[in-house]
Amino acid sequence: MRRRGSPRSRSRRACCSTPHGRAHWERSSGRTRSTARSTPPRQVTGEGSFDATAITRSLKAEGYERSEKDGQEVWTHPEQKVTLQVSDDEISYSISDSAPISAVTPKEGSSLADRKEFRRAAECLGDVYRADFNTPGSTGQVRLSALGQQAETAAKNTEVLCFVVEDGATARKLETGLRTVVREESPKFDGTKVTVEKGDQPVVRAVVPDTATQRPGRLVISDTELWMTAAN
Repeated sequence: MRRRGSPRSRSRRACCSTPHGRAHWERSSGRTRSTARSTPPRQVTGEGSFDATAITRSLKAEGYERSEKDGQEVWTHPEQKVTLQVSDDEISYSISDSAPISAVTPKEGSSLADRKEFRRAAECLGDVYRADFNTPGSTGQVRLSALGQQAETAAKNTEVLCFVVEDGATARKLETGLRTVVREESPKFDGTKVTVEKGDQPVVRAVVPDTATQRPGRLVISDTELWMTAAN
């Protein structure tokens, strides 16, 4: 279960303890950590500013029950395989058949922020309330793909797609490919802006506007043509 809150606060910092595979985290003000090893994530925690009273009220209404696990107050559902913890400054969840909820705050482990390609991707995404990262492989020309969602209001969502690539030639080729998809798939991606940030690890960025009727995350769920351009 993933509940979207009001984008009332901006993200400032994020880190993730997942060295491989596809990682995902929700971001609010402050930082968010993930111990996900695969997709979907197994344990995630988000630090920010939350209305714990309203969230727990909603959980109760949806059938979640409060209990204690590993000495901590948690929320579980008889039909949902997820355990949640909620406070005014942190929300954590763990898939029930994975590691315990305490795994969302590991005492050891490196940060994805230690890797330059992840720092480049995070800078490209900017202030987002959710981010998905995918590492195609260390030998490919596209070193890292990232998708984030920004929300000015509850009815206005923007998808930000970032590709950290090997060199300038790859960046130009991918830029052309993305622009071609936008044109050929019209009106699906109308309004998309494609840019390239140069450097020793260039980043190709596509900003895709959504409407209230479009599902956030559609670029990796249904309308995958832009995302898949990097694989061609």
